[in-house]
Amino acid sequence: MDNQSYMKLPYDLSGSMAKNRFKNELLWGLHKILELYTNEDDFNMVFDYVCDIEVHLTKGKFEFYQIKTANSGESYTQSKLTKVGKKEKSVLAKLYILKHEFDDDNEKVKIAIVSNRPFKDEKNKLYNNIEQLKFCMLDGDIKTNIEQELKKEMKIDNVDLNDFCFIYTSMDLLNPKNTLTGELVNFFSEKLNVEIKKPAVLYSVLVDRISQKAEYELKANSYDEVIEKKGISKKQIQELFNKHIEISNNSVKKAQETIGKICGDKYGEKIRLLIALSSVVQKINESNNLKKMEKKIIKYIDDNLDILEDSLENIIDALNERFKREFDIEYSKEEIKSFIILILMKREEEMYE
Repeated sequence: MDNQSYMKLPYDLSGSMAKNRFKNELLWGLHKILELYTNEDDFNMVFDYVCDIEVHLTKGKFEFYQIKTANSGESYTQSKLTKVGKKEKSVLAKLYILKHEFDDDNEKVKIAIVSNRPFKDEKNKLYNNIEQLKFCMLDGDIKTNIEQELKKEMKIDNVDLNDFCFIYTSMDLLNPKNTLTGELVNFFSEKLNVEIKKPAVLYSVLVDRISQKAEYELKANSYDEVIEKKGISKKQIQELFNKHIEISNNSVKKAQETIGKICGDKYGEKIRLLIALSSVVQKINESNNLKKMEKKIIKYIDDNLDILEDSLENIIDALNERFKREFDIEYSKEEIKSFIILILMKREEEMYE
């Protein structure tokens, strides 16, 4: 069979499409974990059990998210949400029943559809400038129509659209890896004030851990088993984060040790450099100037590898002499030197791979 003959064969992308949808659910869940991490005291996130993504909060509060992605089209229409299939409920009904089942406690339940396309109502109004659209805030006729559709389909008398949202996410749900890796870097920098080592590695670890939970297919016999088999807790995420923070902080520790070695008996110089190092570590995540200088110095090293053939102290002095005039006046000579030492230690830890 030649290539042209092969291309005439019938193809089936349903398996790949299902896997991609499954992946998108997991990765938006990771995005949600970062959002919850600094806003909630505790939580469990459950994957693909009664809903795509579930957030189990304290005090009996629950959030359910249904992920809907599209490769084409400018919107996710109201008709798509309310359309009833031959053998299955509409998207709206599948989600609303989760809130309806809580009876008197339904005010503790938030439900939402998440899409990479904005919502368009039956009057062709496009909500492309709203991240979180509350159905209860829609125009009267649209809101009434949605309520009537749910009442008819579910055969119920009352519908409560409070805490029922459509979330238009700007995250690339079709190719999310680069987006989430960058989000991890920003999260550690802005929320935890830490520069992590190899964010792509942490990303892979998190995705692997989440996938293990999502791929468990057996029915749970108790709520505790649901959390154990299908959920991941804030504490477990914190343990993963702390492990990577510890790895990232190793370069700072090595920089401190290097300062001690090169200063020897020069106690005053050692103290000044250690204080400067502490200052630089705090500033590096907030200063675009330092980030640019870091990239410039590491590129210079990579372009001039022969510089590494000298002793460490001579390498530090050479780099210091080469770049000291390019730093802003706000940085002291000790901060510049300690910054260069830190870069060399980070390179040794392979943080620039």
